[in-house]
Amino acid sequence: CVICMSAKATMQTFPCSHKVVCRKCFIKTIQMAVSQRCLPLRCVVCRSRILKLRQLPLPASKIRPENNKSKRKFFSRVRLHKSSGKK
Repeated sequence: CVICMSAKATMQTFPCSHKVVCRKCFIKTIQMAVSQRCLPLRCVVCRSRILKLRQLPLPASKIRPENNKSKRKFFSRVRLHKSSGKK
């Protein structure tokens, strides 16, 4: 992230397609822009207007194992619920 210099950049701006800011810093940027009435938002690299924003997926190595375990547990409950005929 070009703002905090510690987190991985996960937010992509459009139409310029720059990927230089983490989610946490982008949220802070939005909050500051709204409070200071500095809208529309502009890309921190090229200063073009941000018309669309996309959060990039985290690499599989960054997904915490407990999240995967929770998902497996949830889906196993759904399967049990469906197989028992409960609605």
